[in-house]
Amino acid sequence: MSIAVLSESVINQIAAGEVIERPASVVKELVENALDAGAHRIQVAVERGGIGLVRVTDDGEGIAPGEVELAFARHATSKLRRVEDLWAIRTLGFRGEALPSIAAVARVTLTTRQPGEPLGRRVEVTGGTLERVQDWGAPAGTTVEVRDLFFNTPARRKFLKSESAEAARIAALLTGLAVVHPGVAFSLVSDGRTVLTTTGAGDLRETLAALLGPGAVENLLPIAGEGAGITVSGYAGSAGLTWANRSWELFSVNGRLVEARLLQAATEKAYAGLLPLRRFPVAFLQLTADPGLVDVNVHPAKREVRFRREGELFQVVQRAVAAALERQPLYRPAGPAVSGPPAPRVAEALLPLAEARDGEGPAGPGTTDRPAPESPAAPSRQPLRFLGQLAASYLVGETAEGLVLVDQHAAHERVIFDTLRAGLLAGTPLPVQTLLWPTQVELSPAEAELLTDFLPLLASLGFAVEPFGGRSILLRAVPVLLTGIDLRQVLADLVEEAETSPSSARRAPTALAERLLQRLACRAAVKANQSLSPEEAGALLEQWQTSAQPWTCPHGRPVALRWTLAEIAASFLRR
Repeated sequence: MSIAVLSESVINQIAAGEVIERPASVVKELVENALDAGAHRIQVAVERGGIGLVRVTDDGEGIAPGEVELAFARHATSKLRRVEDLWAIRTLGFRGEALPSIAAVARVTLTTRQPGEPLGRRVEVTGGTLERVQDWGAPAGTTVEVRDLFFNTPARRKFLKSESAEAARIAALLTGLAVVHPGVAFSLVSDGRTVLTTTGAGDLRETLAALLGPGAVENLLPIAGEGAGITVSGYAGSAGLTWANRSWELFSVNGRLVEARLLQAATEKAYAGLLPLRRFPVAFLQLTADPGLVDVNVHPAKREVRFRREGELFQVVQRAVAAALERQPLYRPAGPAVSGPPAPRVAEALLPLAEARDGEGPAGPGTTDRPAPESPAAPSRQPLRFLGQLAASYLVGETAEGLVLVDQHAAHERVIFDTLRAGLLAGTPLPVQTLLWPTQVELSPAEAELLTDFLPLLASLGFAVEPFGGRSILLRAVPVLLTGIDLRQVLADLVEEAETSPSSARRAPTALAERLLQRLACRAAVKANQSLSPEEAGALLEQWQTSAQPWTCPHGRPVALRWTLAEIAASFLRR
């Protein structure tokens, strides 16, 4: 096959394919251009999920009349001049690819006027071909209308999702951009229906309230941290505010909404042991760093970024989130559980900015080594006076502020888990109980295969196990905390965790141990419907309150609920 230079139209469509994947890509590029133009108000309207129409209107500085046509030329930009500028980027768009890429696969009309100019300009481009340029009366700012996306590339149009799914992606994108830029008023209208609006007052908490609802915002904790030339701010949800995917883990770097697995992993590691299985935290983190520490030029659509000094960045983010979690209230307010941001119009439309991955990140929720907070220590905890036991399952206590109900099983789980985990991480042998008569256990083939690899792990937990010929072993001692647990069940749990854990966790014994400790703590803890003496209950409450992470059990369930005296009085119609 002979070598030939591609035609300009093919080159343009290839370039468009790198930047414009779907209607949400169009919205992203146009909104980022509006932000770079200094817009304070950005209005987005879409029809048929953006396939029929995307219209973005802003009140920014507009385009000079003599440069309007040039804006549709490839690699034409006002944001770069030298190669060195690539390492000090402070704008969102800089490649000069957005408008020509969009125009190559759609029918585009751009209307713009700069403040102070008597007339604006209107340009019409179809499939990359300039159709018309004329003077036009228009308000200051820019409006771009994109119609019939992919009309000239039907094969690409077939790969789009349903109109509702494409509209959902646009809603998710605008939600993230509104969070990153609380000083800009955003609105999104989809097929005539208002999906979201923000005031642009500059208050991030107010913006989050508009998007999530005031109930969810009450469960957000302020984030503040810095180090290694990086500043972290924003909000993270308490352990009681979770979501079924990573849709509400939003990150920005120098004002750019980004996808960064490193930031996801650092955030989720701070929540290790606090969230239920397959639930994810709610977090809105804004990072400010020297542009030289961030490479935003690694993806054609500028979705992903790469960092220098990744290890230091990871620690700064993790510690900032962990410090906020240390300050969350000890007792969860009584009432309906908060399972996610209760904003139906937006939440129903949300999809992750990147498809949720099944595997864990480099340091996902199953990992350990949660560091001590760098900020002030957790608030002092009021003494909890034991009053009695409810339904042989819940411990009733009193503080100066009101009534507290503690799940005895969850509290004991937390106590046992923390003790086992502390001993494992410190390498300190736990107190063990030597059995009067060694117990012989016959293993299944799978258990026998795994046991050789995990004998050191079992020994570190306090189990004295030795081979006894064939597939038999002898159990000579167990941790005092786990006296009474069936070793066969321990081995079955170990086999299941080893088989179901991601390969990265199997290669990290500490991560696998953490998962196993969760199971052991659950099996050894006092159960529901188990009566406790006042002395036992009091001791359990005292031990639980000294935990570094008392808010949830190791599986993420809440441990305690509280009713304030004011809430109780209001329930009795007292003033």
